[in-house]
Amino acid sequence: MRIHHEDCDVPMPNASDILSDFGRVSDKHREKFIPSDCEPLAAMWVRFVQISDSLGNILRAHYRVSGPRPNLETVEHLADLLQECAQVNHLPESSSDLLRLHAYQVELFYQ
Repeated sequence: MRIHHEDCDVPMPNASDILSDFGRVSDKHREKFIPSDCEPLAAMWVRFVQISDSLGNILRAHYRVSGPRPNLETVEHLADLLQECAQVNHLPESSSDLLRLHAYQVELFYQ
C-alpha cells in the first residue's frame, strides 16, 4: 500500500501519538498484549509510514496515466525525501528478537 496525500487529512503520525494511547490501556492488558519494546516499535512504524509516503510519491511521479513526466529537480527532491527515511540508529546487540525482526522488515521495505 502507498499513501496518497489527496486521500489523507491527518498529519503525519509520530511515535508519541501511539505511545500516548497506551496510557489508557490497563496494566493487565498492556502486560498481556503490548510488547515491552513498544517505544522502538512505534518509531519503526512511523519510519514505515514515512517510507510508504515517499515511495507513493515516487510511484505517482513516474507512473502517471497522463500528465508531464517528472523533471530532474522533482526526481532529486523525491530521492532526498526517501533518503531521509534511511536508518540512522542501529539496534544494540541486546535487542529482543521481536525488535530485530521488525527492524529487518522495515529496512527491507526501505531497500
